[in-house]
Amino acid sequence: MTERHPLLRFSLREATELIPALQRMTARAAAGVDRLLYEAEEEVALGAIGSEPLAPAIDAAWRRWGEAVRLLGGRPVGLWRVEFDNGEGFYCWRWPEPRLVHYRPYGDEETASFHPIQ
Repeated sequence: MTERHPLLRFSLREATELIPALQRMTARAAAGVDRLLYEAEEEVALGAIGSEPLAPAIDAAWRRWGEAVRLLGGRPVGLWRVEFDNGEGFYCWRWPEPRLVHYRPYGDEETASFHPIQ
């Protein structure tokens, strides 16, 4: 897959069509991070505090997920959260939502107020 242009704009239909792929890749990434956290909890419970490798492994999983999101043309903006530029703002998706239900206008980064998609 080739890298999408950073100024790419999505219609609601185009962004919606990417949600199944986002769900699959996010489910895999989240499950991998959950496994790492479970293993770390087990180590702590057994008294073997070896969590130093945990942070880099989680960071690597997050970076791989973010790169896959960017290849789809989306913008990773938080833990398992993606935005798609629509020319007036962003369609917003967050794991595990089954579909796109929110958008936010440009310039609303600080309050991050989400509005329902009509």
